[in-house]
Amino acid sequence: MGGVVARGVEDFESSLFMCRNYPWGCDTPDFSIFDLPFRDFPFSNDDRIGTYEFDLVGPDYAPPAPFTTAEFGCSINTVTGCNLQYKVEFSVNEFLAATPPASDALQIGAPHYGSYVSSATRFTLSSSDATARGFQYRFHRQGDPLPTYSVIPISDKPVPVHWVNADFPSGSHSFSVYLAGIGLTDGAYDLQYSANSFANLLEGRHTQSLMLDNTAPVTTITAPAATQYVHSDTFKIGYSTDDGIGSGVKSDDPNIDGLTTLQDGTPVALNETVRLLTALTLGTHTFNVVATDNVGNTGTTPVVFTVIVTAESIKQDVTQFVAAGKITVDRGQSLLGILNNADKARAAGDCKTVSLLYQAFIRQVTTLSGKQIDSTAAQIMIGDAQYLIAHCP
Repeated sequence: MGGVVARGVEDFESSLFMCRNYPWGCDTPDFSIFDLPFRDFPFSNDDRIGTYEFDLVGPDYAPPAPFTTAEFGCSINTVTGCNLQYKVEFSVNEFLAATPPASDALQIGAPHYGSYVSSATRFTLSSSDATARGFQYRFHRQGDPLPTYSVIPISDKPVPVHWVNADFPSGSHSFSVYLAGIGLTDGAYDLQYSANSFANLLEGRHTQSLMLDNTAPVTTITAPAATQYVHSDTFKIGYSTDDGIGSGVKSDDPNIDGLTTLQDGTPVALNETVRLLTALTLGTHTFNVVATDNVGNTGTTPVVFTVIVTAESIKQDVTQFVAAGKITVDRGQSLLGILNNADKARAAGDCKTVSLLYQAFIRQVTTLSGKQIDSTAAQIMIGDAQYLIAHCP
């Protein structure tokens, strides 16, 4: 701050009619002796008080003591002279800061599990404050540098912008944001946000800690294996599912060829024993585990396996069906006799004899089907014999 001595205009006339409002407020009479326009002020102003600065220091922030200038001479009265001093007094007035708008409680939509979210999770920023125009916000991965959303090109020193400023849509006092984008990795993030007024006043920053989980659980399958099984084989379904640092496994649902119950009534479930002879047909099958975590990430892990027939496995068919009471004729000995002969012919590479013997086996099974051989068991054995006829040697 500072001031001047308006010497040369401090006469009687100017004391009556001095311009008080620069530059258009001069009120002077119309006669020339009192015509003292403001343009005379700078040319008659020869004493300057100077500039005074001070810092407000806490804790009380009181103004400094009054300051008095040193005396200096003047020439208004050439006979007696004069000595001048000026005194400056300081005061401090507090201006209350304008009140920024307040945000409403953050709304976190689904999927949402504890602090875990995914890139599909909706975060709604809202304010019921009439002065709010929108929000300043950002998603920041904990431990990483601040994200840069844009750059202000100021000369040779561009300024990075680490926030997004977004206004409310017309007629609304809320909008939604998502923790989404290219290259995002799972882990801990902070959503930081502040309501913004039309005068660009920001409320204090709010921080919501989150765990981003965009990764589906991983399933490791131990059985069935990706291999060939003979029709008389069995396996126990085995697998484990893990979600790593994610929200945790909510469900893991196994199936074979999309079925959760096999043709013999066996449920497709962990640790269930699958007897291929009655549960599955010949050919290629796919065992799947569909695993879902608590924020809806879903992954499918498949294993493809094949069911075939060998000369030995068809004999095991008969043995298993006898044990299960599905074959009651001579404990299956006559059927096994035909199959043993066919096995020998197959080993010798005599596919013609092999075909004749398996056709004889099919005729006998067909004759006894529904009588001394369970009809379902009969169809299974007939199918296996036809497979061996078609796959000789």
